[in-house]
Amino acid sequence: MFPIRHEAGRCFPLELSIHPRTSCDKVLVQSIRAVIKGDSCMRNMLSLVCVLGISCASFAQTGQSSWANLSGLKAGQKIQVVETSSKKDSGTFLAVSDSAISFKVGAGEKSVQRPDVRSVKLLTQRRLRNTLIGLGVGAGAGAAIGAGATPSGSFFGKGVGAAVIGVFGGVCGTAVGALWPTHNTIYRLSSH
Repeated sequence: MFPIRHEAGRCFPLELSIHPRTSCDKVLVQSIRAVIKGDSCMRNMLSLVCVLGISCASFAQTGQSSWANLSGLKAGQKIQVVETSSKKDSGTFLAVSDSAISFKVGAGEKSVQRPDVRSVKLLTQRRLRNTLIGLGVGAGAGAAIGAGATPSGSFFGKGVGAAVIGVFGGVCGTAVGALWPTHNTIYRLSSH
């Protein structure tokens, strides 16, 4: 547990006492505890990030119920069509009309009528890009938190704290980036 100093309604962790033989995992745990127990500014920043993330996600979901969105697809793009019966077909986009969407599946061609289409997704191959972005963002955020949470008078110093938490953030960011969906929903049947 960290001793906490209170001033003007804010909490500040006091200097950490880290023995020279302390392992890196203990430094990691102490750094995370310092962030959790520390300045309310970090909690406010985390709340802001969550609110912005939710608003960006909801903004990205708007406007998917228009069949006209499918006219932006180009012949040859990889798509996935999910029918109202939950049947999924992936193939190469051919054409769209007001009444149906047609695409190539294997050696044949398939057409699905508009009332039978639940969603159409554009399949992209961006998993490597997403993984690298996640690595960079996670490592950067982890290093910033590690440097901010490690007291300047500690045995290891801010650099080691930034490196340890940066590696942890990089691993977490890589996992999130690798699991990030690699498709864009072009059309989704309106639920009302």
